[in-house]
Amino acid sequence: MGAARDLLLAVDGGGSSTELLLADAEGAELARFQVGSTSFKSVGPDAARAEIGEGVRRLRRELDEQGAALADVRGVWGLSGCDSAADAAAYRSALTACGLDLERHHVCNDALLALRTVADGAGVVVVAGTGSVALCVDAGGAVARRIGGWGYQVSDLGSGCWAGAALLREALLHEDSCREDDPAFALVREALAPEGASCLGEAAARLTRADELAALARIALECAASPACEDIRRQAARYLAGYAASLVRALSERGDAEAVVALAGGLFRNERFRNLVVDEILARTSLPARSIRHVSTSPAEGGIRMARAWARDGRLPLGKPSIIMPRHERTSA
Repeated sequence: MGAARDLLLAVDGGGSSTELLLADAEGAELARFQVGSTSFKSVGPDAARAEIGEGVRRLRRELDEQGAALADVRGVWGLSGCDSAADAAAYRSALTACGLDLERHHVCNDALLALRTVADGAGVVVVAGTGSVALCVDAGGAVARRIGGWGYQVSDLGSGCWAGAALLREALLHEDSCREDDPAFALVREALAPEGASCLGEAAARLTRADELAALARIALECAASPACEDIRRQAARYLAGYAASLVRALSERGDAEAVVALAGGLFRNERFRNLVVDEILARTSLPARSIRHVSTSPAEGGIRMARAWARDGRLPLGKPSIIMPRHERTSA
């Protein structure tokens, strides 16, 4: 096969789906494809490992077509829910089981990939998809602080799962004659209990995965005539903007006053909701509007930038810790 090639891989693993992007040494796309969720916290370890395995199998097929092998690939795996050393170890174990060399494959939180699509230096990234998390990276590349992402039951505020659950709660209260009717409630019933099913509660009780609840977020974001959805949108925007403002202050205290704020994830594709969050951030900080940037391209693009810098410089373009650390555990850069 000849001399080893340095192909680049970026994996953007979310709570609902995962994108794999394969590129050449210059960053030019060779292949791009999707598999299901690789988030242990969204779909469970067994289902997530199965999707990681499927991703690697499809990667092997793409490499065969390129006349290359896994040994030619340097990869950055940005995975939702990779928030601690234990999380990272579990994901690394899954990669090893698929035959990947951990000397050439780095695991981190998917939020880092999103940030690197719009900023090379200091910055804040707020991700709102199935779950939500926010982190800040200082000028030296170190993850300085993280907010949220502690689990759907107690955290991930302002996320798709949170918004879907909030709307479903209101719809169930209406079913129990505790709320006035709202245009969104019929949409919830249609989504969960079509064809005149008798009990919305029974349909709701069958939901066991975060991505199933997050699917209802589309109604919460798009139903303009619904007072309940308007309240949910505004509360979600307040949560996410509060994350951003807190991290902007944290970076300012470290001397990074001109940080970029990146907004990434499926919820921010809704322009009306994104504008709500931007307005809240501007009201809470002294940042100029130009510093708040929507990640409109795939975060995998940022992963390729990270992998390319790793191949070029022999080190990843981020400092330690590479796993997102909460405030009480973080170390100095």
